[in-house]
Amino acid sequence: MTLTEAQIEAIIKAGLFDASGMADPDEVHDAAYDALVTEAPEVRAWDAEQDKGVYSVVVRGIPGAYFVQAMEYDDDGVYSTLDEAIGAAEANYGEFFK
Repeated sequence: MTLTEAQIEAIIKAGLFDASGMADPDEVHDAAYDALVTEAPEVRAWDAEQDKGVYSVVVRGIPGAYFVQAMEYDDDGVYSTLDEAIGAAEANYGEFFK
């Protein structure tokens, strides 16, 4: 996942990590991404079911940076708005929501 400058700023502003002392833009990007994936709260969740069984689809993030997680699948995003992330979750997994 690639983050925009605005998304990186949103992650810093939300307090998910501290970028002070980081001069390398790639280091800041990677730290922001890691913080988003490991620290961002769940904001919406569904149960989905396919032939492998029931699994969770979750939108996680903070205002300005959201992504979709589903077990057994790669993370999807980053989206700038919650509506975009929910739309992506519904488009990709909605037919399987219980």
